[in-house]
Amino acid sequence: MKTRKIIAVLIFVIIGITTASAQHHSKHDQKSKPERFYKPGSEKFKTMKIAYITEKLDLSSSEAEKFWPIYNEYQTKKGVVFKELKTLKRATKDEKEVTDSEIETILNKRIEAQQKEVDLEKEYLIKFKSVITARKVNELYKAEESFKRELLRKMRDTPPPPAPEPPKPSAN
Repeated sequence: MKTRKIIAVLIFVIIGITTASAQHHSKHDQKSKPERFYKPGSEKFKTMKIAYITEKLDLSSSEAEKFWPIYNEYQTKKGVVFKELKTLKRATKDEKEVTDSEIETILNKRIEAQQKEVDLEKEYLIKFKSVITARKVNELYKAEESFKRELLRKMRDTPPPPAPEPPKPSAN
């Protein structure tokens, strides 16, 4: 329990440092855009997700040490398959410019990509169960879904940042 509190405190300190750093950079760099907290791939997003999952799974320090490298590898591979599926879905968006033969090929590739996704889930279920209990793996899947829902709620409730002001013309 004490280890869990220490991990939570460290994660919140990292979030604070990341936030302060992002604010500092956006104030001093006119071309930088402020980073939204929910931008997937951002450090703040990753830190929030790690904190959320760690809390929901109640990982011990030894479980966390073994779990996170596997989970990060899983997320990387899952991202590759997701991008592949997204590309294939976009390929048939304008059906009038795609032949029937091309559509059939794309549909078959989509099925193959979906199978890769299922195979990945099976592979990582085994890997996850080697370091945490099946109950915690189930909690992981539920935590991922609830994190997404919470993120969507925050996105809905948070107004977009104001547009950057255009540079003022110099008086030359």
